[in-house]
Amino acid sequence: MQPPADTNLHALDNAQLLELVRKYQILGYSEQVRDRARDILEKRGLDQQILRRLGYLRQGSFETALKHYLRFRKHSKYAFGAYGVLVLLILTSYTLEPNWVISSLLLGIFAGLLGFIFLSLLSQSHFYRCLDRSHSEGNPMVFLFLGMPLYFLMYAHYRNQMEKHLQQLA
Repeated sequence: MQPPADTNLHALDNAQLLELVRKYQILGYSEQVRDRARDILEKRGLDQQILRRLGYLRQGSFETALKHYLRFRKHSKYAFGAYGVLVLLILTSYTLEPNWVISSLLLGIFAGLLGFIFLSLLSQSHFYRCLDRSHSEGNPMVFLFLGMPLYFLMYAHYRNQMEKHLQQLA
């Protein structure tokens, strides 16, 4: 679709400009037209912060980052649960006679623990990739191989850093 001229954009009222900003792809306009409409809205007193709060700017990166953050928290919660069950099962296995069922259950829970930690780290990686930032605080897999409790100690730090990045996006 042919982009409207600047004079046509100036003729539109704020509601029409807001619709153009929100649905520019559906309407077939380019990003340049959307940016010109935003500039006109800014001159009329609606800056980007107001547009973002009203939901008229695309927040694809925020929504995607939030989705990855929530996955990180969910998988980490499951990893905490698996770690607790693993520790309890190891402690109770000392009171029982050696049994292949207990050993295979321990291996299964340990594999689940590793899987949940891997999924949480993968979600964390996707979170930073979505923000176009590199996670420069060290590779979490190093902490995993140095010791499981160290990963769980670092979880709070990772969560706080991700929350700060999300607040900067919002």
